[in-house]
Amino acid sequence: MSPRGDSAGDERLAVYYTVDTEVWWARGSHDGRSGFADEFRRWFHGATPRGDYGVPFQMRLLSEHGLKGVFFVEPLFAAVVGSDPLEEMVECILEAGHDVQLHAHVEWLRHIDHPVAVPGTGPHIRSFGLADQKRLLGEATRLLTEAGAPHPTAFRAGNFGADDTTLAALAQLDIGVDSSLDRCYLDDDCRISGGAAIRQPRTIGETLEVPVSAFVDYPGHLRPVHLNACGFGEVRHALQEADRLNHPTFVMVSHSFELLNVRQDRPDRVVLGRFEKLCRFLADHEDRFRTADFREPVPGTESSSPDVDEIVGQWRHTTARVAGQAWSRVAYR
Repeated sequence: MSPRGDSAGDERLAVYYTVDTEVWWARGSHDGRSGFADEFRRWFHGATPRGDYGVPFQMRLLSEHGLKGVFFVEPLFAAVVGSDPLEEMVECILEAGHDVQLHAHVEWLRHIDHPVAVPGTGPHIRSFGLADQKRLLGEATRLLTEAGAPHPTAFRAGNFGADDTTLAALAQLDIGVDSSLDRCYLDDDCRISGGAAIRQPRTIGETLEVPVSAFVDYPGHLRPVHLNACGFGEVRHALQEADRLNHPTFVMVSHSFELLNVRQDRPDRVVLGRFEKLCRFLADHEDRFRTADFREPVPGTESSSPDVDEIVGQWRHTTARVAGQAWSRVAYR
């Protein structure tokens, strides 16, 4: 087991509730600003006829429970539609007291009149060489900071599509932490070397990799701790096991639109219920868990241990999730 605790000596498990904060053209035309205001309200504010369930809602619930979130904000869209929506996103998150970090979806390049790099093959930043990756990340950083965010200290690639070159580019831009490693996406989207064996923070080159947490939900299969992919029972058990096994970090993934059923234009009651239960659980067990951000030192980096034990789930929690999802498809269709 590896030691735990940040620079202040806090021995509780550091839980990173991370939100990939991004907006898309789902229904409108791709012709500049046309129709984008409605899309922004949908993807960021989570607007539905039954209320708003986007980023402001998530932050409000986190804050009510004394929790903090890390919002990986995607800024490249601002090169297409203008900076106002990005400035609103950044201001909203900072005013609520949460952490703004850098996210990038290179799919936006094909809509930019004069992109900083020629669009690559596929939706991954790893499709580019070092010079282009550095230019892309530098431009994304410029857009984010000019919108009012502090210089990012952490990054997550869109679609988890990073590689070792991405980590090298981040180091050259003074972004010391990456959280693109999701072991469930290795050899597909994510190509960070040695990733299969990395379950705790590890320095690769000059960049600290803080992987997304995962657990074995059935023999031979890993499930990432994504809010929309795990039942609350699975997440609770994974948190308890990470604490018992002395993991230094526990990284969860959500999205700005995670609480929505976008197709049916309504809140997703199943995922919303998971989020509400998670907030209550973390608040009720603050003696064991603390929510952390990437403006503070990441615990576990001083460990000489090669890694920590794998988290193994329980079949009853997985069965409950599958049954609950099946019921929700019938109840809410």
